[in-house]
Amino acid sequence: MKVKLLIAGICMVLCGMLVPFAEVSAEESEIKTAQLTDEEFRDILEVQISSLVSTRATSYSLDWKVPAKTRYVTGYFEKSKDSTVQIVVNLSKSGRAGILRFNGTAYYSEGKSISTSFKIPATDSYCVFIQNTNSESITSKGYYTR
Repeated sequence: MKVKLLIAGICMVLCGMLVPFAEVSAEESEIKTAQLTDEEFRDILEVQISSLVSTRATSYSLDWKVPAKTRYVTGYFEKSKDSTVQIVVNLSKSGRAGILRFNGTAYYSEGKSISTSFKIPATDSYCVFIQNTNSESITSKGYYTR
């Protein structure tokens, strides 16, 4: 059993190292900025989705089923100014994907196929989010790197 767990752990680490090198053919999405108090972010239920297992991976899955009028967010992580967070995700219906700064500023792109990098404006805590603005649930398939 220990050997199987060790092999699974090694596979997770290797996948985390290899995924950032995968090439994506989608175009960069337009990046927008908003505050959580702005109209487009009001009346949205926020649910934090985080793993109990801490890994050294640099790439994390965004394979979520997001209910209507809900925003799923990862746990917060520290990022330095001028570093980047990359999000590559396909949504079943148009939605938002982006990063949320601890102070409530959201940087995001909209659409069904989102592939973008966010340049970090200031050293702070950030999380990644998928926001469903539809009246039905959506699925997300993709990843983010931090």
